[in-house]
Amino acid sequence: RDVAGVGQPASRVGKRKLMMKKAWGIVTDCMAYETVQVVRIKDKKLAFIHYSFMLGIVLYIGLYTILWEKCYLVSQVPSGSVRMSLLHPTNYTPGSQLDYCTQKQESVNDYINYPCLYWDEILTVYPPGETNGMGITTRVTSKNQVLNNCSLEDYTCTFVDSANQTNVNYIADVERFTILIDHSFYAPNVDIQGNGRDLPGEIVDKNGKKMKLPSNIINVVGKKGSYDILEVGQILKAAGIDSLDTESLADESASKRFDGIVIMLYLSYTNKYTYNLNKIRYTISAHAIADTEYKVVEPVITKKLDARVIYDRHGIHIVALQNGDLGKFDIETLLITLVSGLGLLALATTVVDILATKIFPQRKIYDSLKYKKTCEFDHLTPEEREDAARKLAALNRVEINATSGTEHAPLLEAAIIADSPPLSS
Repeated sequence: RDVAGVGQPASRVGKRKLMMKKAWGIVTDCMAYETVQVVRIKDKKLAFIHYSFMLGIVLYIGLYTILWEKCYLVSQVPSGSVRMSLLHPTNYTPGSQLDYCTQKQESVNDYINYPCLYWDEILTVYPPGETNGMGITTRVTSKNQVLNNCSLEDYTCTFVDSANQTNVNYIADVERFTILIDHSFYAPNVDIQGNGRDLPGEIVDKNGKKMKLPSNIINVVGKKGSYDILEVGQILKAAGIDSLDTESLADESASKRFDGIVIMLYLSYTNKYTYNLNKIRYTISAHAIADTEYKVVEPVITKKLDARVIYDRHGIHIVALQNGDLGKFDIETLLITLVSGLGLLALATTVVDILATKIFPQRKIYDSLKYKKTCEFDHLTPEEREDAARKLAALNRVEINATSGTEHAPLLEAAIIADSPPLSS
């Protein structure tokens, strides 16, 4: 049969309209917004716990993480260069006034004394030109060696010690030698660089407290336009060592002056102590390494290769290390911090949900309000499943009574579960 004289069968037109109607239904369904249903439980205890968690998290993220820890900054540990040079005192202390010299006494703190030598910085420092470090001799054992009536062309030829040619000496006034420290740094990821002469700084003790340096012009730290200059004794104090004439860190039978020590000298830079990131300062700290001593052997050729002097040096080995925390503002870092806070908020909500549905006396009531439970539908026939689907669709369209605030949906759902007759149109 033709429709409207067009010549198209009526069944084909009906199918086309049905397909268009289904397609339009799909489009309208896609234009809907889906959200999570929220159940408001009126319980003062739960509300107090929940808002306490929320307030604590907001304070933690806002005050501690962002304002105090400045977690909106991207950070980098700087690296750089440290140059150190040694200078002897302008006026040495006489050996008769130094407790560790035999010029005054035979022993100190039950450790044997040795004759003191007055070496300048060139003799005291070994090896010379060390990068980011310095070896300062406190005790030297020297001995002469000669070839054992042989030639170095013979692979069995060796050096032997000359008889009665071994001497042990302390270097006098080592603690009063001064060290000049010239340091610079660069952090490429945050594009921050600087030189110690242009920055404020301080030296701290092993507890992190600022040290009060002697009121003289010898010790200078953090003075703009000047190099840092420290007496060796001040660096030892920063490391917690009041005297070299105390028990060695490696051997209780010897003193630190005899065995030597290793000190790590840290130069730490930061711009996070203030909200002005252009202000940078540094801190100098020292740490003595336990169970270590410092030794280096220096051979000196006297005239020819058949004779030499061996200097067995022990002393203070200072190793300079640069570290710190330099930062600049980064929006991605700030967003990561905020997202972490949102995760904590979600965790707080989960904890309160567990308290409400598993712990509190009203847990069964709260559980039934929070979670919607259904019966099993496996036993239904295809026709019954279609009928149940239509009823659920009608249930979702039920409106809430604006006056009483009661919802009719539970009544319809109960009808479905009880296998009630289909809804009338």
